[in-house]
Amino acid sequence: MEIKKTKLFGAINKLKKTELVELLEKAFDNMEGKTKRYVFGNLYKLSTKKERTPEKLLDSIRKFHDKSMSGHYYAPFNVNSKNFSDVPEETDEWFDKISDYLDFTSIMVKEGKYEMGLKCFTILLELIDRMESGEEIVFADELGDWMITAKEDYIEKYIIALSKEVKLVEEYVNQLIPRIKSDSYFSFSNGVYKKVKKHSSSIQLKAINKEIKLQSIRVK
Repeated sequence: MEIKKTKLFGAINKLKKTELVELLEKAFDNMEGKTKRYVFGNLYKLSTKKERTPEKLLDSIRKFHDKSMSGHYYAPFNVNSKNFSDVPEETDEWFDKISDYLDFTSIMVKEGKYEMGLKCFTILLELIDRMESGEEIVFADELGDWMITAKEDYIEKYIIALSKEVKLVEEYVNQLIPRIKSDSYFSFSNGVYKKVKKHSSSIQLKAINKEIKLQSIRVK
């Protein structure tokens, strides 16, 4: 049976509140996980915002890390010419979750909570690095950070948190040089050096530039 949108929503507009809620419950129960997150995700995140204290967010991210490393989201299948573009539900869920966590952490940094922000980012970026290096965290024929759908510029917020919290210049350099170097391999798509230049102190930037010159890293 073909369901016409205009007629359907004409009928929906006549429903009582209790009937509408009942309809939404049935729709939710019959949706796949990806569809649930797409339809209800923003409303759910908005309604639970007050519950996401920095401490609870860090705890959730640690649990997400442990589940990721235990293979919870790893769902391999035999790839062939017909299914090579398929992405398992577990992989979609993982990228949705890490995207949300990156956004939540970015907002925390915008609010000046640099210490907790850096702790969260350190865990999340380690997971992304492991995923990109080929560890069995999620599965698809092609994987990469391009599948992350975070709305915030989490790389910039990470650099801000790092510049505010890291006391040793050597540690600051050690954390950022690999990301500057990696960005140079991918046509400076994330503009990492520009962000480092913008948010580093004069001492931090001097040390970064010294290492860039020493390793002959291209910057833009």
